[in-house]
Amino acid sequence: MAEGKRQFRFIKPIAAGGFGTVYLCKEEHADGFSRVVAVKILNAQWTDSHEISSRLRDEARLLGLLRHRNIVDVYDLTSIDGRSAVVMEYLEAIDLRYLVQQCQERTIQMPARVALEIGAQVATALDAAYNRPPMKGENPLRVIHRDIKPSNIMLDVHGLVKVLDFGVAQSDIVSKEANTQDLQFGSVDYMAPERLFFEPDTPASDVYSLAASVYELLTSERLGKAQGRASKHDTRLADRMSFMRGSVEASPEIAAAIEALLLRGLHFDHEQRPDAATFAQDAKQIARRIDSMDLAMWSETNVSSVVESAQQRALDIEPLSNSILVEDHSSSLDEDPETTQGVLDESWDGSNESETPRAAALRQGALAELDRAEEGVIAPETGAPKDGSRPQMTELTDGAGWNDRTMGDLTDAKGYDPGPLPPTYPTGDREGVD
Repeated sequence: MAEGKRQFRFIKPIAAGGFGTVYLCKEEHADGFSRVVAVKILNAQWTDSHEISSRLRDEARLLGLLRHRNIVDVYDLTSIDGRSAVVMEYLEAIDLRYLVQQCQERTIQMPARVALEIGAQVATALDAAYNRPPMKGENPLRVIHRDIKPSNIMLDVHGLVKVLDFGVAQSDIVSKEANTQDLQFGSVDYMAPERLFFEPDTPASDVYSLAASVYELLTSERLGKAQGRASKHDTRLADRMSFMRGSVEASPEIAAAIEALLLRGLHFDHEQRPDAATFAQDAKQIARRIDSMDLAMWSETNVSSVVESAQQRALDIEPLSNSILVEDHSSSLDEDPETTQGVLDESWDGSNESETPRAAALRQGALAELDRAEEGVIAPETGAPKDGSRPQMTELTDGAGWNDRTMGDLTDAKGYDPGPLPPTYPTGDREGVD
């Protein structure tokens, strides 16, 4: 082993995405120290992509500063086999999308108390990411996740919730490399109305996505994409809340309280939604009124077998499994970003000044495609099988103009020119938009 460098024993892949693969590894130091970790390594085909490499490093630097029990912990940023790699905690956990699927297959109903306690932990993480400074005396990082959904939330066998995948987050981190502020990221089914219309991101957008995720935990069905007009949005929510009341095993009073919480979180006007801290407090208060198993007890009973099932179905998708690799250089979390830029793709100069609307939209679609949590063979961090029903980049959008998943699907490969981006509308009805 080279002096001062670590070696990593790649045991098996546990997650796969559009631009990175996560492996269960054993990190070994020359002095005999070792530990079990998860290593997220850039897929080989993206090694020379400035945009993708920068975003992976940005996520690592951000998570290195976000220290919270409900946010996945990153230990280090390095380079292995010529590729950027993130060393982070290994989670014996399952993502909530796969957990919901398994509950359906096993005819297990997730109790309302469990769903609310999960929502409260996620909301606490969102509040900390936006409002808590890395250290006393420093400024908060003002992190907006921008892709909260069940597949980006983990639950372990002890009932501990972890929020992950900050690859498209917006923040005030000064060492940020990637220039993604002009791109629209996220999954359409969980996007707040204002985000569908390219309005500025706010913490309230994350609260909307969280409320939509809690709805899914309660009903085992997706809320569906937001409507373009407040009146139509409210009508759809009324229908969805009626379904929720019929799905939840709780007293009418509790069901009404849950409905009120979700309706506030899903409000069309972002200024009318509670902040994350208020959402967390309200969710916990309702959960305490429910006489059933709490999250910790329910997880110990139900989550362990689901984790085992997911891990058994993990697939070997890269030749790194069962290999031993030495890092290319020491930790780079604190390096100057300008010294770790990577090779810029000559097909894109990083500027939007000469881009046509179609080229801009296609670039947005290509980058958003990489961040789909369900895109890879294995679900985030867990080894859970993917949802094969996801539409691909070459498919047309639906009749309403939005498909079921990701903003990147707005573009197709059939010569469609989307034209200029939609204008910014004031809060309220978006006239002429369904």
